[in-house]
Amino acid sequence: IKGGQYYFLSRPRRFGKSLLVSMMEYYFNGEKDLFKGLAIEQLEQDWKKYPVLHLDLNAAKYTTPEALTSILESQKVVSERFKGVIQRAYEKTGQKVAILVDEYDKPLLQAFDNEELKGRVVHILDVMLRDNIKAQVMQNDGSYKRRDKRGKEAVSCQEYFCEEAIKEAGKKKEYQVLRLFVPEM
Repeated sequence: IKGGQYYFLSRPRRFGKSLLVSMMEYYFNGEKDLFKGLAIEQLEQDWKKYPVLHLDLNAAKYTTPEALTSILESQKVVSERFKGVIQRAYEKTGQKVAILVDEYDKPLLQAFDNEELKGRVVHILDVMLRDNIKAQVMQNDGSYKRRDKRGKEAVSCQEYFCEEAIKEAGKKKEYQVLRLFVPEM
């Protein structure tokens, strides 16, 4: 908590990811009483209360490309609001904001039955795994190291996806103009 910015805690399917996220939420809420008798009770000295945003991706269906696109389109506005919520929570409390995402694998699991959607997901994961700008690799001792960039093309998945979205938005504008109905006089 004191050392990094982002942590990805992965577990196998049906192996308690939701329970883990709930436990993390109680921890970040500073609810020390729930951890009585456990090692963390002695290890944690501060027991600070952090603002917690708990997102559950289980609420939507991601079974078609259109459904996924619709959800992502609606997130453009939501993401700006979300950024504002995080900023205000930090300003109000002076503490970093804990963002816990549950069921993060739901869009992936539902995509396996749809080849087009599966292709999009594989593309996204491929780009993210090639990211060598912000990505870090977990070491055997649990610490993280920046990926070695020497001799490799610099890949930032954030920049890549922004450029891809701009290109796609440009295509949509062209498409909308092409479909404009002009009545004959």
